Amino acid sequence: MSNGSLRFHPTDNSLLLVYSKQAGDDTALCIVNLDPRHVHRGWVELDLAALELPEDAGYQVHDLLGDSRSTWRGPRNFVEIVPNAMPAYVFTLRQLVRSENQFEYYL
Repeated sequence: MSNGSLRFHPTDNSLLLVYSKQAGDDTALCIVNLDPRHVHRGWVELDLAALELPEDAGYQVHDLLGDSRSTWRGPRNFVEIVPNAMPAYVFTLRQLVRSENQFEYYL
């Protein structure tokens, strides 16, 4: 497997490591708290063009570890990681093609 699509993304907290990797149509975004004892939070700056996400529309992040979903918009988003609850996020990224009221839990 190639690391050609591996990208590191800047954050304003040096104890958060943010990187992404793509394989075909799938994109994984990992955000890791490097401090095992303390909560860390910060702003993540994603390269949306490299991730093939629209600059002007929302996109879905699905946390594979906690099974939660959120909608992010734009390249800059805030995260908080509590290490004793979950030391990292492993997200899949998807373009939004439906509005929120079209999801199964609204039907």
